[in-house]
Formats: sequence, C-alpha cells, structure tokens
Amino acid sequence: MKNLFDSEESYINALRIKTGGKTQLKDNVLEIRLGIIYAMRRSWKDAKTVFLKVCKDRMQTTAWIYLGLSFIRLNELPAAEDAISQANILDNTNPLSWALNTILCLKYGQQRLQQARFSMNQAIRLGIKDSMILEEIGDLFESEGLFHDAAQAYKICSNADPINGSVMQKLGGIFCNENNQYQDKDAAITCFKDAIELIKGQTNKENLAYTL
Repeated sequence: MKNLFDSEESYINALRIKTGGKTQLKDNVLEIRLGIIYAMRRSWKDAKTVFLKVCKDRMQTTAWIYLGLSFIRLNELPAAEDAISQANILDNTNPLSWALNTILCLKYGQQRLQQARFSMNQAIRLGIKDSMILEEIGDLFESEGLFHDAAQAYKICSNADPINGSVMQKLGGIFCNENNQYQDKDAAITCFKDAIELIKGQTNKENLAYTL
C-alpha cells in the first residue's frame, strides 16, 4: 500500500506545473496512470474525478473503462452504463469493457440476465484474463442461481490465476450444490482437494478438509 501512495505522489508532482501561481494539469497518460493508482487503492471518488477529466479531454477507451468501473463501485449504475457504452463504441474488442458490462447487467438482477450472458460470452471470446473481475462475475451469477454460468466464470478465473484457492473452493461449492442441475460430486472433490493445497490458513484448510 505504501508503494501505491508513493506512486500517487510521484504522478501528482509530475502533473503539476506552476504558471503565474496557478497549478495546471498536463500529460494525459500520467493522468490515466494516476487514476489507475486510485482504482488500485479503491479510492473510487478520486478515480472518478480523474477519469471524468480525462474523458472530457480525449477519447480514451481505457479512461472510459475505468470511469465505468468507478461508477459501478460507487453504485452509480446509469452513469456506469453510459461510460461502458462509450468504451465499447470506441473499441468493441476490449474484453474488460464487456466483462464490466456483465457485472453491470447482473447488478440489475433478473431483468438483464440475457444481456449479462451475452456480454460474458463476448468477454470470453475476446480473452478476458482479469481474475478479480472474473471471480466477481462468478459470485454474481451464483447469487442469481445461475450455477453453470458461475462455474464457467470460476474456471476461467482459475486458469488466469491458478494459485487462487478461494476460487477453487467456490467452484467445488458449485459442483456439490444440490440445487445445481449440473451437480458433479467427483468434480467437487477434485476442486476441494486443489483448494486445500492452495488456500492459506490452517483453520481454512481444516474446514475444507471437513467439507471434503
């Protein structure tokens, strides 16, 4: 975390020039990097402020994507939809924008499930590899009882981050859920065994072993 604060200070200093006693911002690339630092720190209001400015100055796909993410985290869903739509207009081959649209649709619940599935398929087709976003999508699909879609997201997440024991545990839970028509106890056992090897903390390992 200290490195993130140090990076933030460095970018802010690099963006400052003094002319007639006034502070001006320069260099669009540095602004985007500063915004990403805020996003990594989960300072979503600061990230939103930075990316709003960048998006006014130039048509930057990355800025629109992170602006959409900031709006999602701040639960400003209509604004998030506008930002993600703009990102897609600028570049409809970016898997992250489709993945974020999946999250956005799932936050609206049952009314946008078909759109969520379509966006997820697009993100997969384009090679989404962001493990944190994939895990979140899996969680949201599972909360809607869409176990097949959740398992798909968790599997891709596991491929992107093969040492994430939490995801393997969640995938095991999907396979042994009695409400899941795709229930597969052998697959669940395999996932839980892998999770025991990967997950941190002796208590967590013991709880998993008990479940297994």
